[in-house]
Amino acid sequence: MKLIEESQPDIYVPNCIVPAYYAAGYLRSQGVSTVGVLHSDDPFHWGLVDEFVNGLSAFRLSALVTVSKFLQEAVEKSTKKHKLISRHIAYGVPIPDDVAKPPNGVFRLVYTGRLEEKQKCISEVTRALCSVVNQNSEVEAWIVGEGSARANVERIIETSEVDTQRIRLL
Repeated sequence: MKLIEESQPDIYVPNCIVPAYYAAGYLRSQGVSTVGVLHSDDPFHWGLVDEFVNGLSAFRLSALVTVSKFLQEAVEKSTKKHKLISRHIAYGVPIPDDVAKPPNGVFRLVYTGRLEEKQKCISEVTRALCSVVNQNSEVEAWIVGEGSARANVERIIETSEVDTQRIRLL
């Protein structure tokens, strides 16, 4: 929580980490948009829906992203009932030519998750974050997690010529 309070993210995506979903409830109460991701039609992900979409309002998300039309339709009633923003964003979506306009001040990106190659492509994520930070003076990136690819992440950051005050591995 200290890291989150220091980084003050504009948007928080807890992904598949249950304790991070509980932290999202606190962040939402502080005005941070919180976005859950429904990756699959399995008991784990339906448990996330039960707890953080249909559960106690103190832990409810601001928004929910689904990766398929089937999942989008399955959660539509709940997201409307609890006034959550809900969008279907499929994996592999083409990137549009238009780009978002930068915010006033620093825009902080925080990745929270496992540092693994096979499941998370963390080297690719790290390179992308380094690139974004190098190209945009008003962007900071923090990578928070542990895993077998931590040394790769450290090496990528060290060799990327990025300002290590603006991209951090914690």
